[in-house]
Amino acid sequence: MDNVLVKKRQTYLTMFKDGCADALQIGTMDENKTSSAYYKQGYDFGMSFNFEEVYVGDEKENQTYFLQTRENEDG
Repeated sequence: MDNVLVKKRQTYLTMFKDGCADALQIGTMDENKTSSAYYKQGYDFGMSFNFEEVYVGDEKENQTYFLQTRENEDG
């Protein structure tokens, strides 16, 4: 019984982590995972950080990026 619960928890956590990663790294949802409530919660959690990538540098090979707070779209 414990193994079943552990496996379920791992699946839930994996979906939550995938949602967070997609929100922070990509900024869009994976259409194949949107049926999972845990993925959606993780995505919403990741988007709540409100970051975006900002690239700095003039030449493509010398560019670096960092995360910067997004401007509030509401106001």
